[in-house]
Amino acid sequence: QHGFTHIVILGDSGNYQPALKAVADALNRDWRHGPARAHFIGDYYLAAQAPFGQLLRQRGLSDAQIGSHAGAADTSLMLAVDPRRVWPDKASAMAEGVAGDPQRASAELGTLGTELIVQRSVAAIRQATAAPR
Repeated sequence: QHGFTHIVILGDSGNYQPALKAVADALNRDWRHGPARAHFIGDYYLAAQAPFGQLLRQRGLSDAQIGSHAGAADTSLMLAVDPRRVWPDKASAMAEGVAGDPQRASAELGTLGTELIVQRSVAAIRQATAAPR
């Protein structure tokens, strides 16, 4: 009703991916008679997982270093996007809440990951918005 025809929903945590999809599905049911559509883009989150992990392994990092929370993968992405949010004095595999080893993180690796995530997300958004209702 306000001119939007495509609402894109992205999430960067695995815990709530199903909930985001459910929101998009519910909105699409509510909007079924109008022009607006909601698109849950799971590829945004998925690209940061296995594909980015594979890229990091190709550059010599182990799964233990890559980690699943605040390890080399997450820390590299943050160094590329907003390095002020990374606290080097707390970047340790032994730190509370860390699953991985942030010591191998770099902005260069994060830039590679960001480019991968953006490429895959844009492709998924284009596919979703081009699909017929």
